[in-house]
Amino acid sequence: MYRIKELAKSQEIAIKELANRINVAPNTLSRIINGENTTVEMLQKISKILDVEVRELFIDDEVSGFIKIRGKIYEVNSEQDLKNIVNYLAPDH
Repeated sequence: MYRIKELAKSQEIAIKELANRINVAPNTLSRIINGENTTVEMLQKISKILDVEVRELFIDDEVSGFIKIRGKIYEVNSEQDLKNIVNYLAPDH
């Protein structure tokens, strides 16, 4: 579901190193990469380390589908939908 592995590889960052830098076990990062339950905060940490915007973590430039965050499923049909979800779930809300 996410391009994390591809982006990390392009920057020569091993998955174990990335996991260490975001303070999670490698198997936890593998689950995140596979689209399992994660948080906006975790995606923000990953995007910061990879020096990309959160939206760039998604497989396609055209965002469409569903995302599960904190156990709740959100439908995403556009980049604006994704931005709205990220803004809504940001820590200051």
